[in-house]
Amino acid sequence: APVGATVRAAGAALHPTQIAAAASHMAAGLRAMRDEGIRAPQCSLNGPIGMTRELHLIRERLADVHAAGEPYGATVNDVVLAAVTTGLRDLFLARGEVMKSDRSVTALIPVSVRHASESMTLGNRVGGLLASLPVGIGDPAARLRVIASTTARLKASGEAATADQLFTAIDLLPPQITRTIAGSLDRQPLVNMVVTNIPGPSF
Repeated sequence: APVGATVRAAGAALHPTQIAAAASHMAAGLRAMRDEGIRAPQCSLNGPIGMTRELHLIRERLADVHAAGEPYGATVNDVVLAAVTTGLRDLFLARGEVMKSDRSVTALIPVSVRHASESMTLGNRVGGLLASLPVGIGDPAARLRVIASTTARLKASGEAATADQLFTAIDLLPPQITRTIAGSLDRQPLVNMVVTNIPGPSF
């Protein structure tokens, strides 16, 4: 409701067509999320973010990651997501959480939606996929198959491009309006975590 009121106020106070269209597009995107009931599952990851941070490094050969995914038609990213899912499953079990077979967590996966023709232009064009990670599946191969199927379906759905349009619309709004929208949300309810990568040289 606060977001809707803010968007209506923006449309009434600001006449430039571009800003009005941006406000309308953002409102439509938020309404779609609400109507679909998109909400991250409850788990021990949910909670305030504190000051403590830890960095852990795990090294693997890229060729081995490729090889792990090939029998299942999985990409390198799918294998990485499966590894993250396995780590989450181990964490939840160590914390004594109930692990039903259909249990999952929701991850935001930023993806580039830059067209090939934009390869030499400045700036980023980033959308996002909301992927369900099946922490309840005990068999590692079955986990990878489900993740590969999920990411393929999400890529085909155009969800990343929709998110890019939503982010672009938000960028077009004046700062005071985006601050008001952000201040109306105690905690984002859509995802449990973010999983991303930065591609490097393939050698």
